[in-house]
Amino acid sequence: MNWPKLVVEYGQVVAWIAIALSVIAILAAVRSSRYFLPRGVLGWVTLLAAAAVIYYSAGFLRWAEAKVNPLKPVFRQGHREAPDFSFQSLADDSPHALSEYRGKVVVLNFWATWCPPCREEMPGLDRLQQKYGDEGLVVITVSDEDKSQIAKFVGYDQMHVVKGRVDSNLPANGLYVRPDVARPVTHIIDRDGILRETLIAGQDYNSLEKHILFYLKPRAWRPNR
Repeated sequence: MNWPKLVVEYGQVVAWIAIALSVIAILAAVRSSRYFLPRGVLGWVTLLAAAAVIYYSAGFLRWAEAKVNPLKPVFRQGHREAPDFSFQSLADDSPHALSEYRGKVVVLNFWATWCPPCREEMPGLDRLQQKYGDEGLVVITVSDEDKSQIAKFVGYDQMHVVKGRVDSNLPANGLYVRPDVARPVTHIIDRDGILRETLIAGQDYNSLEKHILFYLKPRAWRPNR
């Protein structure tokens, strides 16, 4: 279950519904009271529970302005042609674009050295590339940090994945998600260039493998999805 996607799509609606229901519960608890105070233990429990729901729901809505809203355009692009994305090779600064990999299944991973889940999933990404590279998989790892900072991540230079970087001032659009919104972010793009999945938060090897195996199948063996 892609929980971040569900939060992005429905979280704010659920929060507003929770607030509305809590207000109704509070009004019901105090409506027959002379001083607008609930009667009995059940009334007080209802009042306190409803107040807590309103407090946390309002907090979620404030948090969503910065963390959820920027992800809405990304998830809305699912099952459509992925926007082209340009990056520079970490090795020689040569320019590259996502469109160069049409015909392959692409795992496009945005990561950072300061992000523990990013570092933890790197061995899985490397293993994925080594195991399925001959079957048409390409793993592209992209950071928006300086080269000097990326070089501090021990072992990264020995990995078999495509290593790229982008300018940290890049506007958040298309497939790029700014680091203050989410890291890591992993996009799964099929051989036809269709964005199939966007995964927020770290993934272990088994989860990554499960997401790409279907799209590695030859087109003739894959039903429409």
